[in-house]
Amino acid sequence: MSKAQLFHANAQRHALRGFTLTEMAIVLGIIGIILGAIWAAAAQVYENNRTKMAVSEILTIVNNWRSVYANQRMDTGGAWLVMNTASIQNKFVPDEMLIPGTFNLSNPWNPYASVNIYTYDAWNVIRVDYNGLSQSACVRLASAISTNNLVWEDISGTSVVFPPLVPGPVPYYTVPQISALCNKAGTGNDVGVAYSI
Repeated sequence: MSKAQLFHANAQRHALRGFTLTEMAIVLGIIGIILGAIWAAAAQVYENNRTKMAVSEILTIVNNWRSVYANQRMDTGGAWLVMNTASIQNKFVPDEMLIPGTFNLSNPWNPYASVNIYTYDAWNVIRVDYNGLSQSACVRLASAISTNNLVWEDISGTSVVFPPLVPGPVPYYTVPQISALCNKAGTGNDVGVAYSI
């Protein structure tokens, strides 16, 4: 048998043999790594979008309160602000927050957890609380909120009050402080913010 025939015979045997388990394992491992990277990137984008949505919701509520109620000094005494038909008709809150058929509000991370809104007339502030957050959602939201006109912030029961409500300067929470405060297991974390109106 000539060298050419021998080479041709070996090539045919190799072609019929197929892939070994090692080769298949390597290919599957590479595919797994690629899919894992895509999944992690998609999850990051999704979390960033939910955080942006929550910050946008807070600012929409605050700005709508200012435009609709700022000239009506309502003595709510810190009681929960009641969501009603007029509030919905006035677009007081973004439509995506409304749970259909109710006056309850949901948040982007947990549609069954509440978003509560109330005011302190004596301080001239409106407060928005996002409840039922995971640790990562708590850190993201507390780190991303706008500090423009922010006068009070509560993270899972620990609060800090900023000027002009108290004599300053009082520093805002740092990211390590926020991470330490968002320490409740599961969805037990809350972020509350109050803005001047």
